[in-house]
Amino acid sequence: MRLRHRSEYRRAFPDCAVPQRGTRRHMKDRQSRTQPVATKQVCLSCSLPSGSGAVEAIAPRSPRASAVDGLRSIGRAHLRISPPLAPAGRAAALPAGLACARRVHSFSSVVMDVFSVCRDTRKQWPLRPGKEFRGPRVIHARLTGMRGMTDHLTIGERVAWYRRRRGMSQEVLAGLVGRTVDWLSKVENDRIDLDRLSVIKSLAVALDVALGDLLAEPSLLDWSPDSGDRTVPALRAAITDYRQLTPLAALAQAHEPPSLTELRSEIADVWHAYQASRYGLVVRRLPALLAEAHHAASAYQGDQHTQALSLLGQTYHAAATILVKVGETDLAWIAAERGLTYAQNSGDQIVVASLLRSVTHALLSNGRYDAAAQLTNDAAGLLQSDLSQAGPELLSVYGTLFLAGSMASARAEDRTTTQAFLKEAAESARRLGGDANHVWTAFGPTNVAIHQVATAIELGDVQVAIDLGPGLDTSALPIERRARHGIAVAQAFSLWNRTDEALEALLQAEHLAPEQIRHHYLSRQLVLSWIRRQKGKPSHRLSDLARRLRVT
Repeated sequence: MRLRHRSEYRRAFPDCAVPQRGTRRHMKDRQSRTQPVATKQVCLSCSLPSGSGAVEAIAPRSPRASAVDGLRSIGRAHLRISPPLAPAGRAAALPAGLACARRVHSFSSVVMDVFSVCRDTRKQWPLRPGKEFRGPRVIHARLTGMRGMTDHLTIGERVAWYRRRRGMSQEVLAGLVGRTVDWLSKVENDRIDLDRLSVIKSLAVALDVALGDLLAEPSLLDWSPDSGDRTVPALRAAITDYRQLTPLAALAQAHEPPSLTELRSEIADVWHAYQASRYGLVVRRLPALLAEAHHAASAYQGDQHTQALSLLGQTYHAAATILVKVGETDLAWIAAERGLTYAQNSGDQIVVASLLRSVTHALLSNGRYDAAAQLTNDAAGLLQSDLSQAGPELLSVYGTLFLAGSMASARAEDRTTTQAFLKEAAESARRLGGDANHVWTAFGPTNVAIHQVATAIELGDVQVAIDLGPGLDTSALPIERRARHGIAVAQAFSLWNRTDEALEALLQAEHLAPEQIRHHYLSRQLVLSWIRRQKGKPSHRLSDLARRLRVT
C-alpha cells in the first residue's frame, strides 16, 4: 500500500520532512503467493550526499530482535536475507528511533548509523530468502563507536564511510589527496589495497579524522588467562589517576614502599612478557606496578629517590610501548611524555635516551611522521658527544632510536633520510658486535635488517623486501621482533600477489605470537583482503585464521 497522507508518512518517518514518495511492497512466499512477509519503506527527503535515499528493513521472526538484524553485508556488494522471515500478516517496520537516514539514534544501548540504499537497488527488490543482491555497494546498518564491531571492514570501506559522513564527493576527496577519481573508487570498492601508511595518513588528514579511525584502532584487548577481566580501562585509570600528580599520592599509600631491587625485578618481568608478546599479562600487571613505582618515588630520598625516578620512567616506557601495540595512541603519548619527564628528573642518560625512543614511537603511532623524524635528529644531537666512549647499552638505545626514525622518514616518503638513519643504525650495530637485548631493545644487525625490509615496503620497494625478508634468520631475537617481521614478510608476498606464501608467513607468525597478530591492524587487513579476493570459498586455513582474528 502507498503512504498517501502526511499523517501516515509522519507515523512511518517521524523525524523526516514531507516525502517525495513512499512505497510499501510485499514479497511472495514459496508456499503462499499472497503472504506479506517483508516491507520496504522509502524516504527520499533525507537522502545522503551520495544521492541514495532508501532505508531497508527485514522483519525478523523474533519480536525482540531489531529489524536491521536482517541486513548483513557479504563480500563487496551483497545483500542477503539471513534470518527467517516474519509470519504472515506482520508488517516489517524500522525500530523506534531509526526512521530517518540522516540522524544517528540510540537503540538498545548501541549507537547505530542507518544508511540508505541506492535507488538503483529498488528495481531488484524484493528478494527471496537465501538469495543475494549484487549491485551497487550497499551499507545497511552500521554499528559504530564499538571496539571490534568494525574489524570486518576494510580500510577502503572506512574511507567511503567517512567521506559520506563529511559530505564529500569522490572528486573532492581525490583532489585533496592528489589522486584520480578512478583510484579512489577502486580503493573504496576494495579493488586496490591501501598498503602504505603514508597514503592512509593523507586520506585521514583530508577527511579530518585520526589515523586510527581508518585502521580500526584501538582494538579490543581480548580476555585471556593472562589478562583476566581487567584490561586497558584499568591501565587508563592508573595513568590518569589525579592523585599521582598531587601531594595526595603520599596520603593514599599506607604501606611501606617496595624495595628498589624488587621494583627493578618486576619491571624486568613486564618487559620480558612484552617481548614474549603476552599482551594481556603486561596490561594486567602494569596498573599495580605504576602505583608501586609512584609510591617508591615519593617515599625514598637522596640517591634512592633518583633511582626510583629512573624506575618510574622505565615503567611508563613499558606502558607506552604496550599501548602503542593495542592502538591506544593518545594514551601512549601521555605515558611516554610523563615517563620522559621522570627520566630527565633522574638524570639517567640511558633511560632518557630510551624514553626519547618511546616518544618517537608515540609520534609514529599518531601519524606524525615528520615530527618523529625531527625528534630522532634532535635526540641524536643530544647523545652525540658521548658516543665515542659509549657502552653497549647506549649504543643499543642510540641505534634503536635511528631505527624508529627510519620508519618515520619512510612513512613520510623521505627516501634520503631513511637511508641515512638506517646507515647510522647499522654503524651502531657494527660497533655493538652482534645481536643483543640491552635495555630491552633487541638491537643488533638482525634488527637493522628487519627495518630495512619494513622501510622498503613503506617506500614501495617490494622487490627489495622480497629479496631480503624471507631468508632473514630472526631465531635469536625475542618473539615480538620475530612475529613483527613475519607480518612484514606476509605483506610483501601479498603485494606481489603470492597469497599462499603470504598466508604461510602470517600463520607462522601467529604460531609464535597469537596475541600480537590478533591486535595488529595489518594482519587483520591482510586477511580481509585475501578473503575478498577469493572467487570461490576460502580455504579452511584462511577461514580459520579470519575467525581467530575476528574479521568474519
